[in-house]
Amino acid sequence: MASTSDSARLEEEFTVALGLWYSKNKSFEIHGRTIRDWFKASTANPARLERDMSELTAQELKFLEDIQLATLFKRILFTHSGYMGIAPHEARKGDRICLLLGCRVPVVLREHKEGGYELVGEVYVHGIMNGEAMIKENHD
Repeated sequence: MASTSDSARLEEEFTVALGLWYSKNKSFEIHGRTIRDWFKASTANPARLERDMSELTAQELKFLEDIQLATLFKRILFTHSGYMGIAPHEARKGDRICLLLGCRVPVVLREHKEGGYELVGEVYVHGIMNGEAMIKENHD
């Protein structure tokens, strides 16, 4: 069983990680609203978080349907740098997100022990979709 100090340390680490994630992803749009807006809406009236599905508005139901369709056979990912994205369900920890010259979107590659890489699929990573990572890399 974890001690109180271990629990406090883990809670602090989680808080720091969540803060980093939020700072990099607060402008990520889901159903036309940013994560910042979704957080504001959910914390403005905490009682709304405990509602029954039958009490959801048409817009909220549409949002849930859109999320379900967008994430079918996908998984949410978080990078070591704190970015958030959506990858193929086959992606796993240790795969690489790469920006390949000539590709319109980032891709997930899996390195093979024998050498070479396997293409896992396309990936959406908020904050690098418009070449920001390439620009940053060229300036660092």
